[in-house]
Amino acid sequence: GTTLAFMAMTYLVIPIIFQRDIIWPRLARWQPYLFGLGVAGISLFMMGAGTLGVPRRHWDISLIDSIIPYEFASGAYLMMGLNGLSAIVAAAGGLLYVVLVVASVVAGPRLDRPGATLTFPLHKGGAEAVSHYGSAGTLKIPGTIILVAIFFGAFILYYFINWKYLSALWLFN
Repeated sequence: GTTLAFMAMTYLVIPIIFQRDIIWPRLARWQPYLFGLGVAGISLFMMGAGTLGVPRRHWDISLIDSIIPYEFASGAYLMMGLNGLSAIVAAAGGLLYVVLVVASVVAGPRLDRPGATLTFPLHKGGAEAVSHYGSAGTLKIPGTIILVAIFFGAFILYYFINWKYLSALWLFN
């Protein structure tokens, strides 16, 4: 989340500080989704693998060279494989971000010339949206409320599931 916020801030700051527009606006619109989906996949698949007992800080989850062998469920290997694919997607999104930012600063269309207009969507229509949505007279944030409710529901569910697993380890009499 923090990395995505800094990426968004960079897209906002490049036209202001460097007086250059984003060089490929259509590609720049897709970049946060690519990176965000990759990072979300890493998070979800690592949680799933951890729930199946995969150690986090070991170089080999198959434990081939250990004295006492242990065989994980096939779902654990699936989770780790999907984690690797998600890492590739996130790395592609991060690389795309670096290419977009460097190319925009070096070769983006100049904005300090007369008649230059911004083409990147972050800067269009901002004043109109701010003037009526979210003002004191209106409270129109249903999408935000829904996303926050989904996040809190998933957080509470995951929290109590982990407490259930942890309490199974404690031998209460």
